[in-house]
Order: sequence, then C-alpha cells, then structure tokens
Amino acid sequence: MEHSVLTDNQRKRIEVPLRLLFCFALFMTWQMGVIYFAGPTLSLDGRTPLPVSGDNLTLLIALGYLFSIAWLLLLPRFIVYAERVSAAVALLSVLALYGPFSPGVLEYLIYIQIFCCCFMIGFENAVIVYLFREKTAILHLLLAYGVGLLLVAVLQNDFARITFPQFHLCTVIMLGLMLVFFFWLPSKTWPQYARRGDDLVCPKRFFRGTYIVMFLTCLLAVASPAVAEETPHGVFIAYLSAALCCLFSFFLWKWRGIHPLSVVPTLIGLSAVGFALLLAAPYAPALSLLSCFCLGAGLVPCNLLPLFGIAMASQYPSRYISAATIGFGLLAVLIHSALIEAFRHSLQLLHIIYLVLVVALVVLYLLLEPYLFQAFRRRGESPSEEGAAEDSPRHGSPASPGEEKERLPDLLTRREREVAELLVQGHTNADIAKILIISEHTVKDHVKSIYRKLNVHSRFELSARTDRGMALRKD
Repeated sequence: MEHSVLTDNQRKRIEVPLRLLFCFALFMTWQMGVIYFAGPTLSLDGRTPLPVSGDNLTLLIALGYLFSIAWLLLLPRFIVYAERVSAAVALLSVLALYGPFSPGVLEYLIYIQIFCCCFMIGFENAVIVYLFREKTAILHLLLAYGVGLLLVAVLQNDFARITFPQFHLCTVIMLGLMLVFFFWLPSKTWPQYARRGDDLVCPKRFFRGTYIVMFLTCLLAVASPAVAEETPHGVFIAYLSAALCCLFSFFLWKWRGIHPLSVVPTLIGLSAVGFALLLAAPYAPALSLLSCFCLGAGLVPCNLLPLFGIAMASQYPSRYISAATIGFGLLAVLIHSALIEAFRHSLQLLHIIYLVLVVALVVLYLLLEPYLFQAFRRRGESPSEEGAAEDSPRHGSPASPGEEKERLPDLLTRREREVAELLVQGHTNADIAKILIISEHTVKDHVKSIYRKLNVHSRFELSARTDRGMALRKD
C-alpha cells in the first residue's frame, strides 16, 4: 500500500492550462535569452547589448543561486510568494530603466534584474518537481519550453541584431506574463516532506545515481552554449536545435506514446557527436555549424531534469531535491569557468574532456533509466497520459503477449517479491533489512535466490526486466 504522505502529496499536484505554461516558460527565455549572455561570466564573450560591465556579475550570480538554495531548504512553503515578489521587483527594476537616471543607477537596476533571475531559478524547478502532475510537467518542459527556446534563438541571432531597447521591451512583456502565472499558482498548496517519524526510507542507490546524472547533465548544459559561441551563428543554431528537439520529443510523446526520458540517451549521444565534430572542425570548418546543432540537443536533457525530481519525490519527498539540482547548476558553472581558464589556449583538449564526460553520462543514464520508470510506475500515474500505453513508458507500446503471460510473482516467494520490489526502487541491502526488519545477511540470501530464479545478474537487469511490463506483485 502506498504511504499516506506519498498519496497526499500526489493529490496536491496540479494541472495547469497550456496558455499559463507558456507564460511560465518565459522564465527560460528571460534567463537564457537576456540574462545568461549579459556578460563574460558564464561564457567566452558577452553578447547581449546590455549597458553593464561583467566585472561584478560573478559574485551577484553566485549570491542569487545561494539565496535560492537557502530559501528552498528553509522556507519551502513560501516559494510561491517569493516568486511573486521577485518577479514584481524584477519588473519594477526593468520599468525603472525608462526613467531619467544616471548610468550608475541604471547599472544597479540591471544588477537587480540579474539577481532576481538567479534567485528564482530554484523556485522554477521546485514548482515543477513538487506541484506539477507529470502530464503538466511534460507539456511544460517540451512544448512550452520548445517555444521559449525558439524565442531565445531569435533574441540571440546574428542575422538581425536585437538592440537594447528591443531587449528591454521583451523583458517587460515576459516579466508581466510570468507574474500572471505566479498569481494564478496556488500559494497555500505544498507537499509534505519526509520526516523521521513517517517510516519512509530514502532509496539511496537511486538517489545517488540520479544526483550524479543530474550534475553531469548540468555541466553539459553549461558547456554546450559556451562552446557554441566559438562559432559564428553558433548560439542561434544551438538554441534552434534545442527548440526543435523539444518539439519533436513532444510529438513523439503525444502521438507515439514515447516517454521523453526514453529520448534522453539519443539527445546526449547527439551532444557527444557535437564534441567529436568540434575536434574535426579545424580540418573541415563546415562541420562547426553541424556541431553546434548537435550540441543544442544536449541542452534538452537539462531542461528535463525536473522529471528526474518528480520520480525522486514520488519515492521519497526530500526537501533537498530541488536545492541539490540548483547546487549542481552552480557547481557546473564554476567548474566550467575553471576549465575555460585552464584550457583557454588548448580548447581541443577541453573538447576531448567534455566528449569523455558525455559518453560517461550516456552509460550512467542507461543504467539509471529503468529505476526512473519504476518510480513513475509506482505513482499510479501513467508516464504517458496523453495517448501512450500505460504499461510501457519507455517504448510507448504494450508489452508483448509473451511478456504479459510471464508473471514474476509465480517464480518468487512473498518475501522475495518484497525484496525485489525494494531492489528495483533503488534501496541498498542495509535499507531493505531495516524496512523488512530482517538481517542484512538474510537480504543477501534473498537477492541471490531472486537472481537465480529470474536468471538476472544485477539490480539493473532486474529493474530493466520488470520495466518491460512484468509485475512483481500478485493481482
């Protein structure tokens, strides 16, 4: 039976009209189309024509991230209020740029806007992870984000340069529409986090693996646009590619029932191709733009990280999920900046390092993927609610007749089924012993028996096998 905390949290999740999701997705456009390229801090060279220097942005951005993390941990029930206030302050600071102020005052007004954007990054993630239903999250992260990324590509294009007044007007409109969404969002609804007295045990193996994949994905998302800046029109191509990949993934989910997380290995693989093409670009310059297109695909998995958070929260609603995600983003920025400084005169070597990391990320994700789908299946909500087959979130098609007839409960004892369920959830042997009130040695004996009966050799094989539509529970 599902724990009461998990059931109650699931009831609190909301569905959002698509028009409001588009308003919410403008945060991505504001962040990546205006703020991200405001100076040289996060990239090789600044692009957006904002009248500020980048000298003071490093500390400002770091403080925004750190305050966001602290708020997520200490004041989670006031996140919606913080969103409203931050967006309102940012809007006022942007409107004040129209006033007859000195250049110094105008510069500080832009700093306020940049700080608010960084401060709100964690809140955006938390709202999706803890409040959105899965269908709403997928619509937002693929369709609404796809449109938002198209706008980023337009704002960062090199064909028709966007002037500062045009950026200014776009920012006013975006912040106004974001406020509409934040005031629509329920302010008194928030999930209950796991506490010691709840008898909920965190699946440590699943969480550790997911956190590692999250960090490497954040590093990829920071590196891709920065590397794309080395090529003329590279930023435009990269974000255009990201938008197209988002929209294509949405159509696969909508009409073919293929869950977005199933597309992640392909997208990361395209990013690896992009770094490989960069290595060949000095000998064939025509490959540069193609590499930027491939690197753009690598931005999409980072946009899908809230889906990882939803899977984690469905098993153990920790207050650290969103905070850790934003912390990984900040750490990725710092590591990338350090790598840029260390390999500024040897970018080919830097590209090789990123190529190796991306290949490792593909392998790690493929090992993690069955656990993610097990988490979605346990929530009792189809991973592909919009026309997809409920029992096959990865491939979007029903299990074959042979698989449907194979009932794992018929092969395992009651206790072995309990152990197997906890294994595929990502629990360690020590945690399984604690949950079932048996010794860890007994757990190991059950694991050996399960592997022998099912002819599997690892947790990954067991999880992958049950992910193909074969149940562990009796009907």
